[in-house]
Amino acid sequence: MSCLFLMGQRALACLALLAVLPLAGAGLEGTQTVSVRGGQIQVTVTYRNTSSSPVLLEKLDPGQDPMRPEFEVRSGAREISYTGPMAKRLPYAREDFFALEPGKEHVRKLRIESRYGFPPGRRRYSLAHVFLVWDEQAGAAVSHTLKPVRFSFGG
Repeated sequence: MSCLFLMGQRALACLALLAVLPLAGAGLEGTQTVSVRGGQIQVTVTYRNTSSSPVLLEKLDPGQDPMRPEFEVRSGAREISYTGPMAKRLPYAREDFFALEPGKEHVRKLRIESRYGFPPGRRRYSLAHVFLVWDEQAGAAVSHTLKPVRFSFGG
């Protein structure tokens, strides 16, 4: 992780980087970054299809309320609760997924500071993106979690 502190200003830019994480058997690599600036936490998640077949990823449209928390956020051993809105829905079906073609990548950017119950005060956190891939053979959604990244947040 690298952080930039600006002298004489109450500003912190912090970027937590994750090396590429291959997901076993899925032909998919995932990365996540966290950028903290001015009281905002932006997470960028990138998926890259390294296989020769399409990979079916969960559709998450901009502005759409998630159907489940998308991140596991912790401060030490304490889990930070998801407090944002959630859509109610039926069980996942193949139609809830889109095809990421071979050699292509998909990037998502999300602001999360208002969706999790971050306590007051400056703390160190770990964050891991949890996402779904459709398994055609099983006819079901399979959950994957990226390796956590660390960042600091709060004042």
